[in-house]
Amino acid sequence: METAKLVQRCLADVSRKPVENVDIYLEDEVTTWHLALHFPASAPFVGGPGSTLSACDFSLYATLCFGPDFPAKPPKFKFESKWINHQHLWGDRICHSLLSDDFAGFFQEQRTHSTSLWNASCALADADGMGGMPRYLQILREFLGSDLDYEEEKHVKYDSQSLKLDVEAQRCFRPEWLKASSRLEPRPRGGYAEQKAEVTAAPKEAWCDFFLKTPLLPAELERHPCFDVAVVPGRVSSLATSMASLCKQSFEQGARSTDLGLPVHAILPYPCDLQAWSSAGRSLAENGIVRLGEVARCYRLQLPSCQGKDTNGLEDILNIAGEIWKTTCISIVKSGEHESERAMMCFVTLHFLLLCLAQDHAGLAAHAAKTAEEFLKMVEAEPEKNLKSVVPDLGRFLVRFLFTEGELKANLPIIVRELFCRNVRWVHPDLWPESDAPPEVKEEQVAASFQAGQFGMKLLVFQSYYILRSQELGLDSIAALEACHGKPAANALQAFQRDCREIKEMGSYPEFFIWLQLDDYLDRDIHEMLCNAVDESEDRGYNQGIPR
Repeated sequence: METAKLVQRCLADVSRKPVENVDIYLEDEVTTWHLALHFPASAPFVGGPGSTLSACDFSLYATLCFGPDFPAKPPKFKFESKWINHQHLWGDRICHSLLSDDFAGFFQEQRTHSTSLWNASCALADADGMGGMPRYLQILREFLGSDLDYEEEKHVKYDSQSLKLDVEAQRCFRPEWLKASSRLEPRPRGGYAEQKAEVTAAPKEAWCDFFLKTPLLPAELERHPCFDVAVVPGRVSSLATSMASLCKQSFEQGARSTDLGLPVHAILPYPCDLQAWSSAGRSLAENGIVRLGEVARCYRLQLPSCQGKDTNGLEDILNIAGEIWKTTCISIVKSGEHESERAMMCFVTLHFLLLCLAQDHAGLAAHAAKTAEEFLKMVEAEPEKNLKSVVPDLGRFLVRFLFTEGELKANLPIIVRELFCRNVRWVHPDLWPESDAPPEVKEEQVAASFQAGQFGMKLLVFQSYYILRSQELGLDSIAALEACHGKPAANALQAFQRDCREIKEMGSYPEFFIWLQLDDYLDRDIHEMLCNAVDESEDRGYNQGIPR
């Protein structure tokens, strides 16, 4: 039987009889299996003196290569994680008679019993999926999950502190193949759904400092995970982030540029959880806000409720978060394939950060809601007021709706109206919509308005997307955000990545309305709406310097 066909049968065995806490990943070659061996709290690693040490919430990675001599010989095993806390690991090799031939000579010298050695009958499972490669993977996971020979061998020595650091390092490590491979899905069989959910649950990921290349430790002030904030010069300086992970220690040691080349002018904390926030996050956030305060003051609103000195600190918080939120959305609209994952991480982090700050600053949520309400009333009640002088940047302002519990959706028609007015200046005056234009010219004017304003429209969709869906995706409270460790859950990230691609391809006003859940707008006369936007934009003085 050809090796590939035999390995296919082995895959079927594993699919029928999945091994708890073991995932198989495949690329193009079926004869190469990549393994992820998980160690959750329910099945931790145990070792050290008297097996008194344990560690959990991390994964180890290995690769199996099935050669032409399989099944006479076992697959070639290569250990990829830099994990040394085991007496029978030697670099990337494992010393186990049933799992590897790497130490065959040693086993012969030791007169190891033949039933403890690999043989061809080890390769295939029976009709019920027992034995074979499922058994191989089970033995491998159990073997690496316990260092039973610590006292006898002491080939490797470790203590609780070194074990903790090694676990943090493993949580940061991801093999290259993980991005390009697909996980083998277990074959459903009666009553398996719950077991599958448990087996495939991802272990809690750790943070790793991009500059020091060392694990970060939530709640420890010097090494609590933070993200970078850059001040980008311009007519009005902007704030941006690459969401690179670093800490106070690395920042003070000179981390002033991320791996993407973005400068680092300040750091803000990943909240992680409330205990970590209380121990370190709160202090790091306050220092970061003070450091960015001078830039934030350039964004100050001219709304009545923003004029008192008692609101300065609240405005700094909202403007810093709003600016980073906006520039991250801009990077999605402009950019490449991996921006969606970074953006979703940014949204979740800023949301969590704002909710934590709102607990410390009693008036923050109320102030955000009040400024949002004031602006919306101005749009409706003062059609000739230049609202750019009051709220210069609509994108930066929208983050305030994170505190208004559904108010964004209810007031999106007002925001869209204001956006259309502000978009007029980007359209060539010769193509401004006019009510008496013939049908074919109207179509041309609508197309020109969309083409000129689509960047701002996509920006609004991206900024609204998370706010509108945070409750649906289970990300609308401190408890929910804390439960996912301050990182987007896999299902939320997958949904956002899928929608991100479609939003970037948005090509018409109807699609824009659908994304904003404004279904009743689909029956409206778009040309008439744009004509009204031109008139209102002129009345508000938005187009000064643009000849009519």
